[in-house]
Amino acid sequence: MPRLISHALSWPYVGSRYIVLLIARLLSGAYARLDFLVALLRSPWQVTLHWPAQQPVFSGRVAIFAHYDPRGRVGDYVLNHLAGLRDADCQIIFVSNAGWLEETALAALKPLCSVILVRKNLGGKWGAWREALHYLGEDVPLSLLILQDDSTYGPLAPLAPWLDTLDFETFGVWGLTDSWQNRWHLHSYFLAIHPRVLRNPAWIRFWSGCVPTRSRRLLYSRGEVRFSQMMVRASIRVQARFPHNYVCERVNRLPLEGDEPDGARPRLRYRQLLRIDAQISGHRPFDPTQVLWRQLIQLGHPYLSRDLIRRNPDRVLDIFDWSIELDHLPSWDQSLIDEDLNASARSRIMLGNWLRPLAGTYKWLRSTVRRSRENFSLAVSLLRSHRQATFVWPDGRVECGRRVVMFVHFDKDGVVRPHVLHYLQALREAEVTILFISNAKELQPESLESIKPLCLGIIVRGNLGYDFGAWREGLEYLKGSLDNLDWLGIANDSVYGPLTPLGPLFARMDFTKADVWGFTDSEQRNWHLQSYFLCFSRRVLRSKAWHQFWRNVHPVKSKSWAISHGELKITGALQKAGFDCAALFPYRGLVAEVDPVKRIANRGASPFIRMRLRHMQNVTYAIEKGYALNPTAELWRQLLRQGYPFLKRELLRINPTGVPDSLDWQAEVAATSGADVHLIEEDLRRSVRGRVA
Repeated sequence: MPRLISHALSWPYVGSRYIVLLIARLLSGAYARLDFLVALLRSPWQVTLHWPAQQPVFSGRVAIFAHYDPRGRVGDYVLNHLAGLRDADCQIIFVSNAGWLEETALAALKPLCSVILVRKNLGGKWGAWREALHYLGEDVPLSLLILQDDSTYGPLAPLAPWLDTLDFETFGVWGLTDSWQNRWHLHSYFLAIHPRVLRNPAWIRFWSGCVPTRSRRLLYSRGEVRFSQMMVRASIRVQARFPHNYVCERVNRLPLEGDEPDGARPRLRYRQLLRIDAQISGHRPFDPTQVLWRQLIQLGHPYLSRDLIRRNPDRVLDIFDWSIELDHLPSWDQSLIDEDLNASARSRIMLGNWLRPLAGTYKWLRSTVRRSRENFSLAVSLLRSHRQATFVWPDGRVECGRRVVMFVHFDKDGVVRPHVLHYLQALREAEVTILFISNAKELQPESLESIKPLCLGIIVRGNLGYDFGAWREGLEYLKGSLDNLDWLGIANDSVYGPLTPLGPLFARMDFTKADVWGFTDSEQRNWHLQSYFLCFSRRVLRSKAWHQFWRNVHPVKSKSWAISHGELKITGALQKAGFDCAALFPYRGLVAEVDPVKRIANRGASPFIRMRLRHMQNVTYAIEKGYALNPTAELWRQLLRQGYPFLKRELLRINPTGVPDSLDWQAEVAATSGADVHLIEEDLRRSVRGRVA
């Protein structure tokens, strides 16, 4: 509770993400509880249509199939599901939660189904199954009951052979896969149940407790998880056909020290295996139908998760291989998946057109909230001291060289990584003196000792004010030592590199032509030099505008404030004072290097080649329309080809703008500079393991 209160009190500048997640979780829980109370007052019987009028006679295998489509349609992939169940000698009770069905859908269903029920979407698939069980009645001479929904594509292989292999003498309930997320349970997209379970009191109690709620959270916890737990507590043996541990043992475990393979697809497969390895080694629960989809198909799993193909919520890296993996299954028609994907894409476009008028309101609300947070953070920062140093080495005045760079570092573990050491060594080789400023609040002793030979001074401080707060504190430390400088640079560790020597690039900075130099510029929001590396002439350091700008830098715990009042303002403030600013790799020059792609002609190309072409098509469109791009992201390839020495870390680690061809960075580096990239690969592997763990 004290930690919660601390986050709540400091949310505008410390814990905004935590407080938003906390509020969302509290609201979700409150809604679930309220909906549960309301559901107790609802009737569980929500059928609006049933066919045929007279109930048929059931015997043998019976399958209850739950369906939902708000448009009242039944896709071809659903009909394929039903055909697979019919081939397995199942009588089918089809229950749709859509509230209505089109006439064409009813006509397609009637030859395949013994019963069709249409109901309101209350209780989800569990409500649908409960209503179908009530319709089925008791004392029906069943040999097997199957509960299934439409959340998968399949069956990829005939069902009858492996249904015959299920051992119902030992186990009463069979599922296809299981999970340890939120307690162990069987996944409920396919459940096979022996008739003796239907007479168990635990079975009756479970279905009596299924209320017609709308809350997905309750449907998961009181449906899927509670079902398996109640069966186990009633001494009903429950088993998965493809158990979690069995599938994990089939994963090709990779040595983490190995090099990534060449090619985009092999690299994706390799990185996905690294993630799986980290999750298994760290005993982190995950959804096998998402993360281990390839292993399941190779083991003969008859279904593929529809959510995985449509939305990929777990961000599985190698999911683009699904069509290649299914090519090995001659009995499966991939056009069923393609048709469903096209239909869902059209639905999202129609919904987007309907919601488009609300986009302006949302944008205004978001900017208003952001400005309010920034203003509150600024007000609180005025009560703080901008001096946040916890360690300074050495004490007293230091003697600077002709070129000085204030280098800002941040690592939550207080470690100076090998790629950062490489950056510092490259600066030293370019005859630059370094003031190292870490916002980590505390550095590991080994890291301190490793950087002391490379730096004239070291400051360790708290991460208030971000990079610009650190640079302001560095300027105060160097006060009185900057009189004889040729230029002063500010830099941070947000890039990998340098891939080429920095000396020749520094020699290109002609301070008779411009007073401020950066590596790249941007036209997003307003024209400015990007602040990951800036150099200022001696004339700028003596100006009133320079000192005025830094006096207005405050220890604000807001990244958006640091960007809007730091990077976006420093260039403009110096330009207003009469100083010229220039970039070594200007944006307009990069744009001129783009090969325009207006139409993708090669439709037989691989998905990755098409994605790269689509990206270049988007870049071409943005340039023609005058939309500003981030050169270190969208134009990274053009930068490298012009001799640019860096790669943005966030581009390779998280790729926030979704640049598809960033996977080619190794091949492009090899073709342009031939630099050794093992330090970059090592940091990427570490960051992947850290995010998974």
